[in-house]
Amino acid sequence: MTQNVQGTIVVVTGTRSGLGEATACSATKTAVRVISKGLRQDVKPYNLRPSRQDY
Repeated sequence: MTQNVQGTIVVVTGTRSGLGEATACSATKTAVRVISKGLRQDVKPYNLRPSRQDY
């Protein structure tokens, strides 16, 4: 299930294993995608394109 959590601060504890680790990983990946998308929009008028790498 996907929920819109715009404007929400997420604090994850117990990130060494299990559910905490998976939640932290997912939140980090989502944050990187959002920041990258914003960067692409910011530099588009200058004909710049940030490279994309999938890990």
